[in-house]
Amino acid sequence: MCHSKTKTGINSSRGFTLVEVVIVIGIIGVLAAVAVPIMSTFTKRAEYHSLMATLDQLLDAQDSYYILNNSFYPEGIRLIQINSGQEYDLPEIGFKFPKGHKHRFWIYGINWPALRLNYCIIYIFADDDYNGDGMNDYYLIMSYYQNGEPLKSGSITYDRYFQQIR
Repeated sequence: MCHSKTKTGINSSRGFTLVEVVIVIGIIGVLAAVAVPIMSTFTKRAEYHSLMATLDQLLDAQDSYYILNNSFYPEGIRLIQINSGQEYDLPEIGFKFPKGHKHRFWIYGINWPALRLNYCIIYIFADDDYNGDGMNDYYLIMSYYQNGEPLKSGSITYDRYFQQIR
């Protein structure tokens, strides 16, 4: 700070010097350079966990529908496409995609009552690159049932089988 003496001999402050201002701005810049990447990482992690929570709720709703109807939603052989940002209500399973959600969902219900085969396949086209490979992520979730039991292939049980494609 720049000081000067008044007529009474008491020092008074007139403001900051240019060097002091530059040092403070430099410190703020360094703190911002450290904080921004950290916040970006936390934001990505929070969005990923939000996507997984949405998926868990959707799968719980599908399981409840299966218990009550002995088939997955949608009935028969159908596809429901939900675009990112689109508000979409699925009252049959008690689930609603809120307006402004960030990901695309494709929900297949494949049900053959005569064969007692029921498939629920969900594709998620994520709006972000959570795994850091430079491309938006893509997930596949499968539940395959025959005679009311999850299908098995070797060591894999197809009940909420989760796979990240990229």
